[in-house]
Amino acid sequence: MPMENFDLKDFEYFSETDMPLLVLGTDININFPRKYIPKQKFKFKKIAHQTAGHACNQHYIFGLILEPKPEVKKAMIDICEDWLDSDAGVFGVPLNEILKYRQQLNSTLKVDCNSTYPDFEEGIYPIDYSRENLEKLSRNIKSIPEKLDDMLKWEKELYRIAGCIGRWQLFILGPNCD
Repeated sequence: MPMENFDLKDFEYFSETDMPLLVLGTDININFPRKYIPKQKFKFKKIAHQTAGHACNQHYIFGLILEPKPEVKKAMIDICEDWLDSDAGVFGVPLNEILKYRQQLNSTLKVDCNSTYPDFEEGIYPIDYSRENLEKLSRNIKSIPEKLDDMLKWEKELYRIAGCIGRWQLFILGPNCD
């Protein structure tokens, strides 16, 4: 089964009034061919999102938009408001900003960004994926399988193994100042 090519016009930008969003997904690198597609029964969205303040970095994510628990929604809003207009990511992200963000996650949501911190920029706030973190953050996870890769169709079974480390992430998507 050949995988479809990227067509960036199929990726949807969400308005600031829709944010913040809690997303479980895979960050897509448009420079490499996709080796999988989401299975139809899962409600994946092709999400485009601008980040890093005035740098206007673009992210493309195959993602499931999750319903956050009420206390999580409040923390998401606080995180987004705290980093809006920061330009975090314009010229990279200094360690002190990463540590501040990590402390926010640890103290407010009891989750971490130990392996996903390189994706941190204004407007995109990564969270390490684990089933435990998913249960802490979201209300609607019953339909999500234990093995997330079961939500995807693979061009070749080998591709399931290649790239499996860090394929899945949780993201808080918030407004970007530019």
